[in-house]
Amino acid sequence: MDSANYNDNIDDLRARGRRDQFIHMGFIGIVICMLYLLVTTWGNSQTFISAPDEKGYWIARNTASQEYLERMGKWVAFMELTMSPAGADANEEELLKLVHPKYYGKFKEKMDLSIAKLKRDNAATIFSVQQIQTQPKFLAALIRGRLVTYINSTKVNDEDTIFFVQFEMSGGKAQLVEAHEVPHADLAQILKENFREKLGDTPASAVKDGDNRNSARK
Repeated sequence: MDSANYNDNIDDLRARGRRDQFIHMGFIGIVICMLYLLVTTWGNSQTFISAPDEKGYWIARNTASQEYLERMGKWVAFMELTMSPAGADANEEELLKLVHPKYYGKFKEKMDLSIAKLKRDNAATIFSVQQIQTQPKFLAALIRGRLVTYINSTKVNDEDTIFFVQFEMSGGKAQLVEAHEVPHADLAQILKENFREKLGDTPASAVKDGDNRNSARK
C-alpha cells in the first residue's frame, strides 16, 4: 500500500468533512435568522385582502384600514339591528363569535334581552346604512342609518339611528369590544368619552376622524 497516497486521501476526506461541516453550520445559521425574523415581525406585517369587485383592505397587529373598519362595522350593525324572531338566535350566535372574551358575558346578556323582547312583541327590525365614519387609530366606526321597526308585520317606527362599534386586534383578528347605539354622530366626542383616561384634557376637536363616507346598503 502506498502510505503517502493513503495519507493524502485521509487529508482530503478530513478537509471535505470540514467543508461539509461549515456548509451545514451556514444553513443552520440561515434557518435561525429566518426564524428570528419571522418571530420579530409576526403581527407587524400587513395582510392585504381584496374582493373581486371591491377595494381591498389590510389588517395589522394594532390597527386596520378604513375599508376593513367600514366592512366590519357595517356587518356588526346589521347583525345586531336587522333581526326577526326566526333569525335572531342565528344573528346572536354569529356575532358572539367576534366578541372579545373579556366582554362576551356583557354582549350575550344584552342580546338575550333584546331577542326576548323581539320575540315577545313578534317584532322585526331592519337597519339600512347611510353614512359611516372610521377612526383606525382607535379601531372604531360610527354607522348612521335608518332603523325601521315592524310589529305583527305593521310598520310602527322609522327613525335615524347611530351605532358605535369598536374592536381590538388580536393575532390579526378583530375582536368586538363595543357595539351600541349613541345619541349623536360626533365620533371624536364619543372617542373622547370612551378614552377619557388616555386622552386626559385633550379637546374632542383634536381627536380627528379618520374618514367619513356615505354608504347605501344594497
